[in-house]
Amino acid sequence: MIRRWLVLVGLVMIAGCTLQTGENADPETITRDDVAGMLAEVRADQAAALTFWDRIIFGETVGCQEYFIVPTLYELSSEDRAAHPEAEAIVDQINLAAQSLQLSAAYWDSECADGRSTVPLEVAREGRTYGLAAGVALDEAARLLAEWPQE
Repeated sequence: MIRRWLVLVGLVMIAGCTLQTGENADPETITRDDVAGMLAEVRADQAAALTFWDRIIFGETVGCQEYFIVPTLYELSSEDRAAHPEAEAIVDQINLAAQSLQLSAAYWDSECADGRSTVPLEVAREGRTYGLAAGVALDEAARLLAEWPQE
């Protein structure tokens, strides 16, 4: 169990060191549509992660060559924050969701590194729990986005 946690922590640390920031569609300043696109993208990534874990939980054999997309973190420029202060709180929530999905993926990476022939149900449930946790942040991001006036 301790070995599993050490591997998991190591994978998360590696992921944190190699993350690329998301790119905005508009090089000048971010728009409400850009942020809505980020939210939609991470929601789709969450859906894929949950489907992935459900396959394992319901008994499907999934090989280590299979995976789900892990979203990158988004970074707002100082210009973006100044032009649209409401974007920062939304992007922060989107990034929280992305981090939960990164942890979910780290569970899969850890499991594949372990070399077992089957994934224990408790591991699959824990990986799925991180995927579900992303939903809380995504829902908050959607709520904040709804408060951002349409231009």
